[in-house]
Amino acid sequence: MNEVASILEDYAFNANRKDGSEYKEATLKTIWNTTAKLVQQLYFKKFNITMNPFMDIDFESARKARDSRSKKLQAIPGKRKISSCAIDEVNYKKMINHWDENTPSGLQKNFYLIAAKELAWRGGEGAHCLLHYFKPEVDSSSNLTGRYEYNPIFSKTQQGSAM
Repeated sequence: MNEVASILEDYAFNANRKDGSEYKEATLKTIWNTTAKLVQQLYFKKFNITMNPFMDIDFESARKARDSRSKKLQAIPGKRKISSCAIDEVNYKKMINHWDENTPSGLQKNFYLIAAKELAWRGGEGAHCLLHYFKPEVDSSSNLTGRYEYNPIFSKTQQGSAM
């Protein structure tokens, strides 16, 4: 068991591409996890030995090596996983102008694009946008202003508490 853990640890520290360059952080993690899983299956099939490289104490140093290398790669901008990036104004306008506001589907898509940018929505937050997330805006005299505002009951801590 210790020999396998040592091999996985060494692999985590020294895994590079054939040309000597380093893998991206997410790629290295995927390769290590896949290798560990395959070793686990191989040992069970061939030797009937049950081990878990993801949980066993014997593999703790190998997991730490993988995590250490991942953190090192995250510090290099070209090697870390990019989760999101800003869109420039020209492409944003192209997206807005692509949909026809005179159709229900086009209006909905345009509204989503504008609201997502204005409210800084990402991924799941914007994708689950529903009409009741908004309410008519009123001024201090309780008169309608003709605009809509985000319904504050749908915060990150109280999603849909008024339902």
